[in-house]
Parts: sequence; structure tokens; C-alpha cells
Amino acid sequence: MSGIDPGFTSPGEQRTYWPFVRLLLVVILVVLGGRWLYYNVPLPFVDPEPFLTRRQVQNDRVLDFYLDALRDHHRVTERYPHSLIDAVRPTRVPGGIAGGIPLRDAWGHPLRYFSDGEIFLLVSVGRDGEPETDDYHLLRAERVRRDVCGLPDADIVASDRGWHWRCEPE
Repeated sequence: MSGIDPGFTSPGEQRTYWPFVRLLLVVILVVLGGRWLYYNVPLPFVDPEPFLTRRQVQNDRVLDFYLDALRDHHRVTERYPHSLIDAVRPTRVPGGIAGGIPLRDAWGHPLRYFSDGEIFLLVSVGRDGEPETDDYHLLRAERVRRDVCGLPDADIVASDRGWHWRCEPE
């Protein structure tokens, strides 16, 4: 036996970097997976407030997207569609068309949409999925406005007259 270390490489030998690359890929996947969990899953050992706030802001963006689509549809046809899906191209559905029809809010609940062509109401029933009122048309008629920040179970309501119940941070 010679006294040469089998792990020794001479300066002329090529080194393999594959073990380092594999380790780097695993670390990247763990970091991205942890970030996804933090932003999308309410973890019991983490303060739920930031998660709920982020989800409310995300829900606001989703409803904003649909409101823009409704306004664009109205600008072109001078009427609001009878179905929300008629205002949105399938390739533009937040979360993808695989996210499902009926169209959903950030909490995963189907959006409620009412229109006769002249007016519309768009409602997200919040985290709990339960409506807070039986008459959203009354909110529209009376132009009721309410800030629901910090209330994730609260409904978010918009109409052709603008926002009625919405999280409006200061």
C-alpha cells in the first residue's frame, strides 16, 4: 500500500462541483418552500395578524382586478355583463382558469356578482364565507362606506358607485 490519500487530487485533476451545486439547489428549494408557506398557510406558531393582513390586501387586489374588467366592459359595451366571467378573458383569471369557475376571492370563496346591465354589485364574503347582510342593494342605494381593515371575516362590497365595504389602510 502506498501512503497516498485516496481523497487527494493533484493540481492537474478536474474537480467535480456537482455535490456543491446539489446542496445549493436544496437550500434554494427549502428557502422558497418556507417563503411560500409563510405567505400562503396560516401557521399556528406564527402570529396570524400579518397573514390575515396580507390575505386582505391580496383579496383587495383580486376585487380591484375584477372592477377594472367590469369598467372596461362597460366602456366598450355601455352595459355591465350579466355574468362576471363575461367581463374577464379566461387567460386573465387570477390564479388561472384552473382556479375554478365561479370566480373566487383570495379566501377561496366564490365571488357574488349581481347585475341587470345598468348597475352591478360585487361581493367577497370574507374569510368565514358567510354574508353579513341580505341586502347589498341597500348598501349601494345609500352609498354606505365602511372600513373593514383588521376584520378578515367582513364582506368586501363594491358596486358601479364605487367601494362600500373595503379595507382602507391609513
